[in-house]
Amino acid sequence: IQDAFANVLVIDAGYLALKDGSLSLDAFKVELAKVWAGFPLPSGKSYYAGVAGNKATISYRNYSAYMAQIFPLAARRGLTPARLAANP
Repeated sequence: IQDAFANVLVIDAGYLALKDGSLSLDAFKVELAKVWAGFPLPSGKSYYAGVAGNKATISYRNYSAYMAQIFPLAARRGLTPARLAANP
């Protein structure tokens, strides 16, 4: 049941829009950070920092790297031409 609820939360965070290309991976990461306090915003802080002891439990750099591995097509869509040439 917990996995099913997690799937619903991921969809609510914009998974289908990410999949069809209408939501960037960076925007999706922010939406997930609004669901799970352990995920960081680009600032490195949790969306819920300071609330009941919540804090990000992973660096934004690592969060971004893992998400790029999970969603490689979305990650490549977000690359600028210069960054794309550097990351073939």
